[in-house]
Amino acid sequence: MQLNRQTAPRSNRLQCLDQLLSDLLESYQALLDQKNITLVEDFDEVKAHFDVNLMTSAVRALVENAIQSMPLGGELTSILIDGDCQWELEISDTVWPSNDAIVRQMSADNPQLPVILPFPENEYLRAAHRAAIKLGGQIQTWNCPLGGTAHVLVIPKQRF
Repeated sequence: MQLNRQTAPRSNRLQCLDQLLSDLLESYQALLDQKNITLVEDFDEVKAHFDVNLMTSAVRALVENAIQSMPLGGELTSILIDGDCQWELEISDTVWPSNDAIVRQMSADNPQLPVILPFPENEYLRAAHRAAIKLGGQIQTWNCPLGGTAHVLVIPKQRF
């Protein structure tokens, strides 16, 4: 079965994805402080053509999902990687203390391998998936061995 993906119109000018992400995350700083969540950013510089509204929607949905996953505080990590064939934006939550017994047990069985488990869909993740598809990408989900979840927005680079 072939998926029919229609990508959103891209901007005609190069835009700084790393700056957009930094600005978006900065707008959450007061809320993160209030909820005892530490923000960690690690961004490669990325200049690209992309739909700002769709990218903003995807990032906000992933950040809101991470915040919702940390009611007792934790660490929100955001990493942007400029790969050879794709861009990867990871938004991950690390819950302190981790109470995810399934992930801890599976990680203890084989600590070298990341664990991919089914995850519950919520309104934020559904919105992130919709935006990712319109951007021509996808969301990958990884459960972290130390607790928490990483959602990675993967967008292939367009080769012309």
